[in-house]
Amino acid sequence: MLIINDIIKDGLFWRAEDEEQKIPGKLVVNNGGEVTISLLGRLEKNFGLPNSKLFRVHGILQGDQKITLEKCFYRKQNLGRDVLSENVIFSQLAIMDTHCNVEKLTFKSCSFSVEGIIRWLDIKTFNCMIVQDDELSFCFSINPTESIKDKIDDNLSIEIQIIVDCPNLPVFEEMLFKQNAYLKILSKKNMSIEEFQSLIFKITNFLNFSMDKVACINAVDVIFEDNSTHKIYYQSRPFIKDNHPIERHNMLFNYHDISNNLGVTLKAWLKAYDEIEPALALFFYTKSGENRYLDGRFLSMVQCLETYHRRTSNETQFSSHTFNELKTTILENCPKEYKNWLEGRILHGNEISLKSRIDKILSQFSEVIDINFFNKKFVRTVVSTRNYLTHYDSSSKKIAATGSELRQITQSLEGLFQLIILRLLGFTDDQLRSLTNRNFELTNKIPLSTIST
Repeated sequence: MLIINDIIKDGLFWRAEDEEQKIPGKLVVNNGGEVTISLLGRLEKNFGLPNSKLFRVHGILQGDQKITLEKCFYRKQNLGRDVLSENVIFSQLAIMDTHCNVEKLTFKSCSFSVEGIIRWLDIKTFNCMIVQDDELSFCFSINPTESIKDKIDDNLSIEIQIIVDCPNLPVFEEMLFKQNAYLKILSKKNMSIEEFQSLIFKITNFLNFSMDKVACINAVDVIFEDNSTHKIYYQSRPFIKDNHPIERHNMLFNYHDISNNLGVTLKAWLKAYDEIEPALALFFYTKSGENRYLDGRFLSMVQCLETYHRRTSNETQFSSHTFNELKTTILENCPKEYKNWLEGRILHGNEISLKSRIDKILSQFSEVIDINFFNKKFVRTVVSTRNYLTHYDSSSKKIAATGSELRQITQSLEGLFQLIILRLLGFTDDQLRSLTNRNFELTNKIPLSTIST
């Protein structure tokens, strides 16, 4: 969670089940969403070894603001008898303006905002007109937009609200207008806060994929059954401290590309998460920059494509019947002392090779990509490089890619996976060409077919 200025507030804190033992302390929520409280004393009356169970803390902050801290544990605990010793508690979730037991609560909606969402929406709210008569003057207007609403499935729907912050009047020196957008998820059935956090994570990654950048959540609210709204803080993913600017011209697609099918596209995205979540996790791990070295990024992208194909294809080298016959024949003719070893070696022997998987993926885009670039040599280089970087097999070293060639094939594999996901989201071949042509980075990753259709 992106927090530009750390939140630091003094207050009194106590275990939810023991309101009499209130201890002064300081709440800190830092950039990234980490929530801690530093206490001047202990929440427990009895001294002794710490309990390993997670616990709940309630508090009153400056300004008489309530707070609930869920799933807490001691990060630093003084076991001595000094009543003024410092103790530090870590909380996995902070809920503002309430004392509650979140485990007993269910919710029907939540809202959140993500970096770059205004650029992704590309909806004009402000308008500035220059009027030149006797004197130069400016006419500044705000054009509020209606909420964007769509149905994801029979249970879930989404609403996008654009909020405009205006200056307080009177204004003498400067006027500052800001706009932001919030995505609101609504559910017909009650859901736990963990279920909403999972949806927030997946939809945030949907925006990350479309913007082709790592964009962080910067605000999350949950709406209780009484329609009261409460801010929450937690260590949400994705998160990186230093990020590059999010620009519209570098996005794979924006809201206008899917405005007629927002709910359908999100439904396809959530379905993809159900089917190929490990592949998506590898892709976003690579995009986040956590893999600092080029060979690591290459291996992650190869594994990403291999995992995708394994999750979406039941193809095998032989039919089940033929393979079982082969396995039986081989094991029957194997010396007894080697049978266990051989059985382990052929356990996955019916899987198709990495080369076959990449060939089959490339064949899905034969009308889109340049087959002269994604040729047999490209596939052979990918396989040999994977084999060398995995096993450091000397026979593969000579043809394994290095340097600029390794960077190029890594980017191409990344672009190939992006095409896969775009097609899963419902984009046609013509739309894939259009999206690629207008995106300079994607064009460099994926040379397009020159054959007109």
